[in-house]
Amino acid sequence: MKKAIYSINVLIPILLMVSCDVFKEEPPQALPRPVVFPQIPLDDSQTPAHPPISPPPSVPDSLSPLHQSLIGTEWKIGDITAHFKTANQVTLQGGPFAELAMQGVETAYTFEDGNITIRVLGETQTGTWDGTTLSINNTTAVLPTSSLE
Repeated sequence: MKKAIYSINVLIPILLMVSCDVFKEEPPQALPRPVVFPQIPLDDSQTPAHPPISPPPSVPDSLSPLHQSLIGTEWKIGDITAHFKTANQVTLQGGPFAELAMQGVETAYTFEDGNITIRVLGETQTGTWDGTTLSINNTTAVLPTSSLE
């Protein structure tokens, strides 16, 4: 009986070690290799070209001299600055437009026989231009101080 107990005491730990994989060593995990993208040299012919910068629009000859004199001018109307960029585009800055866009809101306007109609944010504003005085919604515009210097 002593031999049986001895052999059980010796065999059980050996069986437990073998069945539990105590002696197995895990191989170290390989670190992922960094991704290396090939460097492709570009010569000048492969460099993407930037689109050409278009020159400012010219004033069409078909416009009246009165309308032509408004294009390129900038005016202060209350707390709004209006810059008449082209024959039908005006940029409005400040006032309620300051919250919408720091660079201002560009919108369309029409000019006919000294009468101006500006459509912006779903509203129509009207005014007049006589070649020296601009008036929008019965408010006379003034030249901004920066254009007087």
